[in-house]
Amino acid sequence: MSKDREVSTVVVKVPDFDVVLGQVYEEAVKENLTEEEGGEATLKGTIGYVETPVGIYVLDNDGCGIIDPAMSDDATIDFDFYIATKKTIPMFPSGAFALTAKNLQKLPVKEEVLLHDFIRSFGARLEANYAECKREFETCLI
Repeated sequence: MSKDREVSTVVVKVPDFDVVLGQVYEEAVKENLTEEEGGEATLKGTIGYVETPVGIYVLDNDGCGIIDPAMSDDATIDFDFYIATKKTIPMFPSGAFALTAKNLQKLPVKEEVLLHDFIRSFGARLEANYAECKREFETCLI
């Protein structure tokens, strides 16, 4: 956390995507999205969500992705995935998968983190993202 960052009471839940990403990788192999065995599907950064009375917001640890909440259990949320192998480090998404808000919330939660610790701290862009997230969530949680 940045020394100048205001503390937040907003809780971010970090789900465990391991099972889902295993299934995504198996599908990627079937669809020939990777030619090398022994790879894995990954997400960019750490993904978490905040539950509010207006719906759940999904964001990454850069503070990106909060534009619209999923307002119903059946609302779909898209996630880009990357295929990492022993020989490659992915720079661009290999594809996307979707989960409903309800299915995202059913995933085991690896940890719960306060917003000020969840969003990375390094430079003005991340601090601006943090301030925007904090303002949005605190408005929803009042």
